[in-house]
Amino acid sequence: MGRFVAPTLILAGQQLDSFSNISMSTVDVETGPAALPLMQSGQLAGVADVGEPPIAIGFARNIPLKVVWSGNVTPVTLVVNKDIKSAADLAGKKIAAPGGSTGEIFLKEYLAENNVAWNEIEYVDLGGPDIVPAYSSGAIDGAFIWVPQSLALLHAGGHELTTQPGSQVTIFSQEFIDQHPDVVQAFVCDMAQIQETALKTPNSVWAALAEKLKLPESELPELMPKDTIVPVAQMGSPKYLGPNGAFAQQVVATGEILAEEGAIPQAPTISEVNEMIDLQFAEAVTAGKCS
Repeated sequence: MGRFVAPTLILAGQQLDSFSNISMSTVDVETGPAALPLMQSGQLAGVADVGEPPIAIGFARNIPLKVVWSGNVTPVTLVVNKDIKSAADLAGKKIAAPGGSTGEIFLKEYLAENNVAWNEIEYVDLGGPDIVPAYSSGAIDGAFIWVPQSLALLHAGGHELTTQPGSQVTIFSQEFIDQHPDVVQAFVCDMAQIQETALKTPNSVWAALAEKLKLPESELPELMPKDTIVPVAQMGSPKYLGPNGAFAQQVVATGEILAEEGAIPQAPTISEVNEMIDLQFAEAVTAGKCS
């Protein structure tokens, strides 16, 4: 199972490989798109906490995968030098984001919304772990990135220019789902328990996450609010993974941006994204079928 080096809110205090019902090994991945070839080759059964771009890219590459769960909506933040006060000030600046990630997509959307052409900035393709040292050394002027890198940039003297919510979903290959539906169900059941616990006792989650990120616990409620966790009962609603819902719409929008830049040949339609979402495991949770 692939996972990101960065801890997320719903996984605070519990590692993926300590799930009670599953024996599995984990691989740290830098971005969702980087994990797709590992899934395609069968080296990974799935990946936890990916955003919208890997879904659009997976479709374009004909990689049979399914979205089975959404853990939380993670803030993705554009952190920049203090002298950058607006989108217009980004012109001529070196701004980083991992290539093909929500950070790059949100950066393009932000620039377009504020009438700043993409070629007016100097885009730097950097992985999450490389962004903080690059910013600290002055090699870049800012980055559109998620926690914990965004927090590290803020502590390094940057300030927030804008923040966008990025979905965090779990994907499995269709082959693994067909061969091991019970394992996928057990994984989803454990995820559901973590989220319910986090919603009921957020203080314990913030404390665990603060320890992982080496940050004051008082900063966590504002930086990663309780309402970023997806309530299990709402998983299949239009707000989250429901047909034609917010997630599906964002995947389509992301695909269109990737197609325009030539990164993929074609964006998926909303109906094609709907087909990539498999809610049977979430529905089993709400039906009380988790042991």
